[in-house]
Amino acid sequence: MKKAVLTADEAVALIKDGSMVAIDGFVSIGHPEELTVALEKRFMATGQPRNLSLVYAAGQGDSTAKKVIFCGTFTANGLGVEVQDGKLEILQEGKIPKLVKNVEHITFSGSYARKKGQKVWYVTERAVFALGEQGLVLEEIAPGVDLEKDILARMDFKPIISESLKFMDAKLFHPELMKITEDLNERCAAK
Repeated sequence: MKKAVLTADEAVALIKDGSMVAIDGFVSIGHPEELTVALEKRFMATGQPRNLSLVYAAGQGDSTAKKVIFCGTFTANGLGVEVQDGKLEILQEGKIPKLVKNVEHITFSGSYARKKGQKVWYVTERAVFALGEQGLVLEEIAPGVDLEKDILARMDFKPIISESLKFMDAKLFHPELMKITEDLNERCAAK
């Protein structure tokens, strides 16, 4: 049986050159400092990993990026999930919804992003939304998640449901490594 919890050093040892590192939290609230310290320590000792991409869940302000991807959990404060057999199971729902109609402080403006032609996505453990012309569009849901109970009932507003709504890749919902590089190499070789 694999360990369910890794030390910071064990976790950063899994990060390879060219990886994308996603950090949840807002600005520095909830930032996993032990992990970034361990990552820095590893890099200073070995020079690895190199060429990382950072995805950080915070407002992007007047960004010139063509694509903006926000990553985080669907709810906060107590969320408990488990992945098993290619499905997501919500063990305990978070007490605080994140996808709400009104917010206290705006750090990112969707309407401004649309005017600038930016493509914007919001990726959570259970759903993927895209910013469309008419609002937030639900594009994908996690296998094992109930659309009505686990997503729509937990939002202050009803998103637009994509006509091509699909399940997120089941590969995401297995405990073993996804081996994305191998998959991409195979696809490229086949073309």
